[in-house]
Amino acid sequence: MNTMFTITDVMPFTSYTCNLSFINVVGEGPSTQCTFETAQHTPDDGPHNFTSSPTMTTVTFTWSRPSIPNGIITEYKLRVANIETNNNTVHSIPASPGQTGIMYTFDVKGFFTAYNNYTATVTASTVIGFGPLSNTRGRTLPDMSSPPLLNTRSFTISNTEFTTLESIDNHTINVTWFPPTTPNGHIMNYIIDVNEYSGTNLIRRTVTDVNMDKFTELIYKTLLSKYYCMHHYFLDKSVAMKHSYYR
Repeated sequence: MNTMFTITDVMPFTSYTCNLSFINVVGEGPSTQCTFETAQHTPDDGPHNFTSSPTMTTVTFTWSRPSIPNGIITEYKLRVANIETNNNTVHSIPASPGQTGIMYTFDVKGFFTAYNNYTATVTASTVIGFGPLSNTRGRTLPDMSSPPLLNTRSFTISNTEFTTLESIDNHTINVTWFPPTTPNGHIMNYIIDVNEYSGTNLIRRTVTDVNMDKFTELIYKTLLSKYYCMHHYFLDKSVAMKHSYYR
């Protein structure tokens, strides 16, 4: 006579040992030992310690395998999204047997530029399928900004074209500009320097209210008939390009 007994509440991908013995009216007879291993399943949790380290155009992701893999991890699926452009891409990364930590550098040409917000997810898979997602987010590093858009006028003398700023009178100039089209970072302030041609600084003006669509500053006491106006600005981690105009 064959007898079948079902054991429940066992864990996936786990080895068990059981002892089987028969009991009759006399008592319990000798036992027989058997071993078995349960089948693999999808991971119970996502990859651990999922972090990112960006440059201006690349991101290096690191993570460790799930704490309850429920089998042998065969691959990871990494999805990266650029929030600024609404682009996303998926990369499959094979896993080696026994591998506990992963480092992967995402370097797709043209996918990221400076100061882009991004999100990423990663999930681990056994031969049965993928488990839960782990998430991270970040921002690529800032870069030098494009120049601010100065409001200038041009004139020609003896077939030579000159560019100048607007003059209110002989002692006042109007410096008007628009924010850079590609800031590549958070602009902290604008600085206007008015110098002599010799390099001696006459006037320095710092503009800290940067949350506007258009900026206008009147620079007074420009006593010299000729000046050198240098307009530049600062980002979180770098100094932007300088643009100069003459009078």
